[in-house]
Amino acid sequence: MPAVVYSQDVDANIQIGRSPSGPGRSRSARPVKAIQGGAIQPPGRPLRLPLPVLYEERRRRPRPVPRASNRAKWRAGIMIAIYVLMIAHILHWWITGRSVGRFVLSDSMETLELGRVNPGFILFTVGALVTVVFGRFLCGWACHMAGLQDLCAWIMRRLGVRPHLFRSRLLGYVPISLAVYMFIWPTLKREVVLPVLRDVWPQAAAWLTPVPDFPGLTLHVTTTNLWSGLPSAAIAVPFLLLCGFGTVYFLGARGLCRYGCPYGGLFLPLEQLAPGRIVVDASKCDQCGLCTAACTAQVRVHDEIRAFGMVTDRNCVRSLDCVSACPHQALSFRFTRPAVLRGRAPEGESPRRRFDLTLPEEIAAAAVFLLVFLVARGLYGRIPMLMAATLAAICAYIGWKTLRLARDRDVRVTGAQLKRAGRLTRSGLGVAGLTSVIVLLTAHSAAIRSMTWLAERADDRVRIGLNEVLADHASRVPSEMRQHAADALRWYGRADSLRRGGIGLAETPSSLSRRPWLLLVTGDWDRAKAELRAALQVQGPDDQNSVSLARILLAEGNTSEAESVLAEAQRADQPAPESRDLLCHLWMQSGRAQLAEAAYTQAIAADSADRSALVGLGRLRLAANAPLDAAELLARAVKASPDVAAIRADLAVALASGGRYVEAHRELEAGIQAVPDARSQFVDLARWLFREVGRNELAAEWDRRVEAAPTLPRDRR
Repeated sequence: MPAVVYSQDVDANIQIGRSPSGPGRSRSARPVKAIQGGAIQPPGRPLRLPLPVLYEERRRRPRPVPRASNRAKWRAGIMIAIYVLMIAHILHWWITGRSVGRFVLSDSMETLELGRVNPGFILFTVGALVTVVFGRFLCGWACHMAGLQDLCAWIMRRLGVRPHLFRSRLLGYVPISLAVYMFIWPTLKREVVLPVLRDVWPQAAAWLTPVPDFPGLTLHVTTTNLWSGLPSAAIAVPFLLLCGFGTVYFLGARGLCRYGCPYGGLFLPLEQLAPGRIVVDASKCDQCGLCTAACTAQVRVHDEIRAFGMVTDRNCVRSLDCVSACPHQALSFRFTRPAVLRGRAPEGESPRRRFDLTLPEEIAAAAVFLLVFLVARGLYGRIPMLMAATLAAICAYIGWKTLRLARDRDVRVTGAQLKRAGRLTRSGLGVAGLTSVIVLLTAHSAAIRSMTWLAERADDRVRIGLNEVLADHASRVPSEMRQHAADALRWYGRADSLRRGGIGLAETPSSLSRRPWLLLVTGDWDRAKAELRAALQVQGPDDQNSVSLARILLAEGNTSEAESVLAEAQRADQPAPESRDLLCHLWMQSGRAQLAEAAYTQAIAADSADRSALVGLGRLRLAANAPLDAAELLARAVKASPDVAAIRADLAVALASGGRYVEAHRELEAGIQAVPDARSQFVDLARWLFREVGRNELAAEWDRRVEAAPTLPRDRR
């Protein structure tokens, strides 16, 4: 009879090797200690661990031992190559000032909302197609975040730390929920939700953030602003540490993939359609469990192949380590039926789904996750969604362990004993202290978010134009508006950073931008200018703040300083079209049209679809008596933004000035069709324009349109 020795829990990722006592000797010949559920199992007690690894008795030849996976080395090499390519991409952009756009999957949202097809969307599409055919190969072999987690797990193993997989029911739905929010909700909201709500519940439609109509697809492959929208180093470094060491230590290997990655969340259902799967030759498999012990995604491979003859778990990332680990070469990757067609497992063979949390604990952990996620996301205008999800998942795990500390006699976290025989250890006291810090930080952050919300609510009630405020130093601003502005300033001030007199731990960029405007409404111009200069110093040259400061300076007659502020915005890394347009306007007013033309030409060379640059240069050429050149530029602008009445009107003027009267007439007709609300402006422009150029027959045709509908209100004609 063979002697049976059970390995440690599969999720500790322990691989079983030869007995150190030499060939033919069994470890079962001596008393055995094992780790079960984080506690030491004494000799003599029955072991109930999931992976049976059989060794023949000492007089027989020992069973084959799995070789080290050479696929791990190949994966590491591919990941290193990917990081090298990323560095080369950044260097190319840094040296040349222009490069291929970012291959960031979150940029797909820009394609879905604005129609800009970028490299991130192309990569996402390729990844989805690959997943449908081969499964989640890209997640296992080409994802830089997966490589980061594998590296962190390797470092931990070298240090003797073997993380345990955190098994949660409800938190497993986080990735797909985030994927729906990022990639499905924007289109669903624009095409279905808002049109329905506008008819049946207008108040709810107004409460939802409005979205523009889909403009159609345009190609945006290159960029001059590679870092636009990416977090700063102060956020990126903690983010990478959390996604690497944090998720691996608390949630297990590939913990981020299981509980935080929205891209993997969208690939999960697609993976079930893939015919490319890990399959088993049943005649060679003896259910030793070494495949499960080798799996980097911690899938229970031996259970899956016993029940279905293949791996159907959607968390399988096709690392192929299980194939290398099999001592009998029973596993292979090949095409077979998709997982959705797997059928039912034979009686008694269905894989067991084990979870660490009871149902009440699941609900509590989900509540902790939701609270931390809502508080952390966008906190101080800095924490991105993926980082907030990572923080929330880790906090949910720590909250669960803290609950167990209060309830159980023995509690462990990975390799640390937190509580033994009802007494807290030093590690347990550390976890309790960490939980207290998390609770305090969450409560403090929730207070900051509440104050910011109150400030924004009061800010939204300030409904007055900047031109009105600048015209008379706010002397005619209604007292009600002044009061709303003062309320918003008070709440923004309380949520500000400690060094600026608030209770926050950092400044919120949005409040830095809004405070100067509110100060203008209250009539405090000097403080408004000081706030704008401080915001520009903290955030760098910003388009909105630069224009606001320049307009204040222009209202005071300080043209030279206004030009200096606007020129500084043009030297920033971020695009500043409003600053450029205002600066070019000042140049043209002062007789320096050549500077404005050079600025617009340079902007169009950098981005051929830059609407404001096309319009600015077109108007400049029209003023310089080059109407046909202006018409070409304005036509490109109309193509980019067909529903802007002012651009269509400029194009009609340019066409008529160049003698292309029929095309001008056609453009005015198209403008009425594209922008019905601007019908009266187009009609008045047509009547005036065709008389100015001597085409009285066309002007008379437009006059007849007015006579045919004399009862229409002026704004409807």
